[in-house]
Amino acid sequence: MMSPLKKLKDFPEHKKQKYQASHNHFAFVVFEKMRETIHSKENLCSKVLILRHFIQCKKKISFRRQCFYLPTGFIHMSRIFKSVVTPCSIAVLFWWVLSAWANRPAEVMYCKVENTAIGFSESLVYKAYYNWQFVWIPAGEATFQVRKKGKEIHIKVTGRTYDAYDPFFKVRDYFYSVIDAETMYPKSFVRQVQEGKYTKFDSLVFDHEKSLAISFNGKTKKSALRKIIPLKDCTHDLLSVLYYMRNMDVSRHTPGEFIPTQILFDEKIYPIKVRYAGKEKGLDIDNIGTFSTVKVIPDLITGNVFKDGNKMTVWVSDDGNKLPLLIESPLSVGSAKAILKKYEGLKHPLRAGL
Repeated sequence: MMSPLKKLKDFPEHKKQKYQASHNHFAFVVFEKMRETIHSKENLCSKVLILRHFIQCKKKISFRRQCFYLPTGFIHMSRIFKSVVTPCSIAVLFWWVLSAWANRPAEVMYCKVENTAIGFSESLVYKAYYNWQFVWIPAGEATFQVRKKGKEIHIKVTGRTYDAYDPFFKVRDYFYSVIDAETMYPKSFVRQVQEGKYTKFDSLVFDHEKSLAISFNGKTKKSALRKIIPLKDCTHDLLSVLYYMRNMDVSRHTPGEFIPTQILFDEKIYPIKVRYAGKEKGLDIDNIGTFSTVKVIPDLITGNVFKDGNKMTVWVSDDGNKLPLLIESPLSVGSAKAILKKYEGLKHPLRAGL
């Protein structure tokens, strides 16, 4: 029997038809068995679980999920689930099956998005300010550049403090992320930063099919150590997650609802929750315009810069670009904000004057 993990497109046409036929037969068998034993407390859970695995294969929800065939899967699951089935557990299991059929299970529903917001020649410049005792001090600038190369999206970010600010806290940051243009998943990532006395080199190569990433991490590139890191579904790097979230359809969410994802940062995977906080009008950005915005509040990773309990707030243009216009965040000492200074190469016209 062929491995269900092997991609169907890799087979000749006659084998594809045979494989499809086996799936159709499998569906018929599962549904018949479910119908015959719907009142069986001993086997119902097993059949529901097997059916869900089949649906996941059929709908191609996750290419890293193993799909069980009836003979082995039923025996395996029957050994595990021998407890009494309550009405509540039946309801939960059927919800689990239906969520797979709807192609929106909780663990994978946000994994793949279509790029509808990012222009392939997009360039954004943000001006950063630091607040010290109620005074906003211009601190530096960050530039975000996007380029399309074949089937990849290349994103480069450079950030630096102004020369006048360097004696207080010198920043020279470089980030580079390569993203699959079809899935918006990261393929590789480099972070090389100097922030005050803190330095870091972090390089990642993602292999999503094998569910792992190869990391080179250290204070400098020369001292970086190699490490293999197991990946979870929907794992992004520090840059790809920003462009991924810009392609989320917030109209599917209600104010206060969390949009989950996760990032690989400094050799650890951190769950990130972004709370959709509703829409606001009348945000004025100097020399650019006044905008209707979508307000989101992401959780932050605590550490050298952010302290525990900090909440960053981001105002995003309420249009096809979903462009971050204003970012405010408390820091370990003081607070900071970044304001869009200039832009070019957007995918859609920026809707100002609202």
